[in-house]
Amino acid sequence: MRILIIEDSPRKYETTERYIKKVLPDAEIVWEMYAKGGVNRMLKEDFDFYVVDMYMPINSDSRIDTEGGFYVLNYMSRPNNNLDIAKAVVNSSEETVRNKMDEKGFKDVSFIHNSSMYDLTNEFKNLFETK
Repeated sequence: MRILIIEDSPRKYETTERYIKKVLPDAEIVWEMYAKGGVNRMLKEDFDFYVVDMYMPINSDSRIDTEGGFYVLNYMSRPNNNLDIAKAVVNSSEETVRNKMDEKGFKDVSFIHNSSMYDLTNEFKNLFETK
């Protein structure tokens, strides 16, 4: 399985990668730190799954943007680019993101609340088993 993680924080990327590797030890994981970089990677390469942070810079030379993840989800949901939004999961440390996703029409996109207080192995396991 090939998974793209779009996450600007090295610490959150490493944590997410560790949980995924517990569930899928042979997974090939690719990392992009910016929204546009992630979209460009999606268009050029095939992935089985996409893990998207919500608060991240759009470009390498921009600040953290509360719409960074929505940039990715909006691009994925366009019908002409052949990206399956059902393969996406938003992985955010902000619980309020779920409500924002619902408001913006992304109710069917999976969400994992990334909290350092919990082991997220089962959340990722359940996610991969149901997708």
